[in-house]
This record gives sequence, structure tokens and C-alpha cells, in this order.
Amino acid sequence: MSTDFSRLLFGLLFTVLCLPVMATNGSEITASFSTSNVKPWGYKDAQGNCAGLLSELVDKLRVQTGFKITNHIRPYPRVILEISRGDVDFAVMFNSPQAKEIGISVGRVVKANILLIGRAGAPRLQTLDELKGKTIGHIRGSKYSKEFDDLTGVEKISLESMEQGVTMLLRDRIYVMAGADQTIYYALEKLKIPVHEITSVYTISTASADLYFSRESTRTELIEPMRKAMAELQTQGILERIFYSENH
Repeated sequence: MSTDFSRLLFGLLFTVLCLPVMATNGSEITASFSTSNVKPWGYKDAQGNCAGLLSELVDKLRVQTGFKITNHIRPYPRVILEISRGDVDFAVMFNSPQAKEIGISVGRVVKANILLIGRAGAPRLQTLDELKGKTIGHIRGSKYSKEFDDLTGVEKISLESMEQGVTMLLRDRIYVMAGADQTIYYALEKLKIPVHEITSVYTISTASADLYFSRESTRTELIEPMRKAMAELQTQGILERIFYSENH
């Protein structure tokens, strides 16, 4: 057997042996996300593509990790259900005892003020007890604070979106609407409602949201790469640009 032929044969064998391994390894590095269907956090655009701040985060993590990531836009209660059962690997949740019970944090995503808003001219509240007998709107499935979540003597109405809540507020169908500041101001922008038509009457809490890995997922090898990717996005200022840019 000639030396040239031996080299050629070795090269072909090396190619045949190596290519399937690379393809197999690449196909195995997958991760699934469940993202809340609440604007501006997550939604489907007119073309049916995932959009919103959290979808943008998923796109950055896809690039940072090299993982093949699937992102599912879901109502928030279903996000909680899917990550609690391990149907998906990751979800962004506001930090709470429930979130820590069903997930493992791999990094801080954002901080937000959770506000109660009323119509312009509504009096500032000193305590939540002043809402006794009033009607309060909130996003279905959201948990804001123990004080607010356990509040009794009020009528709480679960709504599908902040746009719906703001519309009901301005039509005097609810007394106040609860939600994160970014969600409120995004809704006002989309509805083309001037900011001066509403007012913040109470700050429920300052909440933070983390990216959580499901405790029921068996894909524990994803934790450290995702944690490193989140730290890198923080260091590069990418999280700041996504969640605090005036463009949003």
C-alpha cells in the first residue's frame, strides 16, 4: 500500500469517525424555556415569532451558550406549571418562596417596582388596608408580595394583560391596577394613553426576577453553562441594555 494511499485512507476514516460525533454532540445540547405571555416580557409578533424582553434574553443566551434553545410563549400560570413539572428546563420568575421551591436560580435578570396605579388624581395610599371594599385588577397568576397576595376584604379581578387592566381602570371598572412598572408603562405606550392619565398610588414591593432551572428537569448539566452565560451577559452590560433601555 503506497504512502499516499495510506494517508488518504487515514484521512477518510478520520472524517467518517469525527463528523458523526460532532453532529451528535451538537444535537444533544438543547434547552427549553417557558416565557410569560405578558407584554413587554413575552409575546408573539405579527409573524408568529417570539418577541419581547425575555425572548430577547433567550436569543442572547442562545448565542452565548451555543445551545439549541426552544422558547414557548405561555400564560404565566402555565409557565409556573411547566417549570414545576419539569416540562421545560428554564423560566424567568419573580423571586418568591414558590419560585425557590420549584426552581434553582442561575442568575438575576431584572429588578422592577411593583405598583398600584389609579386614575389621575387618586389619593396616595398609606396602607393596603385602605383598599377594603375596593376592586383591584392584577395579571392572572402573578404573585407580588405576601401582604398583597393575602389581602382580604377586597375584590381581586384576574386579567389577561396590563392593557386590559389599564382600559378597565380608565373606564372606572376597577379602582386600582397592580403590576410591574415596565409592564404598566409599556401598556400605556401601546394604548397611546398619556402617562398623566394615571398615577402611582402605592408601591407594593421592589421585586427581582431570576432565571430558574426546573428542579424536576433531569438536564442538570445545563445549570453551570447557563449560569456562566448569565454572568457574562451581566458583565457585558447586555442585561442592562435589554431591560433598562429607554427604547423599551
